Amino acid sequence: MLKAVSKDSPATDEAQETTSTSPFRRNGSAGNPQSGTVSVLGGGMTVTGDVTGEGELRIEGRVEGSVSTSGRVLVDASGQVEGGIEAEEVVASGKVSGNIKASGAVRLKKGCRVEADVEAPKIELEEGGTVNGRLTMK
Repeated sequence: MLKAVSKDSPATDEAQETTSTSPFRRNGSAGNPQSGTVSVLGGGMTVTGDVTGEGELRIEGRVEGSVSTSGRVLVDASGQVEGGIEAEEVVASGKVSGNIKASGAVRLKKGCRVEADVEAPKIELEEGGTVNGRLTMK
């Protein structure tokens, strides 16, 4: 299920729970401050094809294609992306099999499995995360 939640409008309890329990929250706000939208690809859901958009995308399910957004991409521990990711920021706890390119930062969390090259000005790899590919900081 894809859900879009605006910071400016009231959200359902389910959507609030989804965004408020995120381990990826930054400074108490979810989503890209410019767009205010968080889209969620729920667990058990598979999207075949490329995904593009603005704002934040949280992937708890599976994407078979590339992902491109002007904001942040969060790959949850249960999430899988079989394709490249291009975004302002990428935070991965799940599996990514495709090149990752960010204009800001890439944060690879404990338990992530990345089978690809990673390119960003800032790259963080937590202990317990694995990368099979090149890391390029530029």
